[in-house]
Amino acid sequence: MRNDFEKRKIQVVKPTSDTWNAIIEAYARSRWTDSTHHATRVLADMSEFSQTYTDVQPDKMTISSMMNALVRNAKNDKNAGKQAVRILDQTLASYHNGNLHMKPDKMTISSMMNA
Repeated sequence: MRNDFEKRKIQVVKPTSDTWNAIIEAYARSRWTDSTHHATRVLADMSEFSQTYTDVQPDKMTISSMMNALVRNAKNDKNAGKQAVRILDQTLASYHNGNLHMKPDKMTISSMMNA
């Protein structure tokens, strides 16, 4: 998605945080065995996209959706727990570096606990 936008800046609508979150949540709800891999790639693309377009940032919804993807696919992915810890570390680091959208709340913590 990021590459498509970069190639045709004028011809397409810029994706918002909600757009990225919806894609991650769709992978989280998917029954594909590699859905976690795809959700992780979308999160990485979103993070890279946010370097240029600072109004598009991962937020609590993004992290909760990622955790949901990890929980749902834990049987197929033995690294799901490690990924959850890495995402938690990145979330807390981002919050401590000034991204107030990443402040963990009850929903975020609950999603992390399930992972």
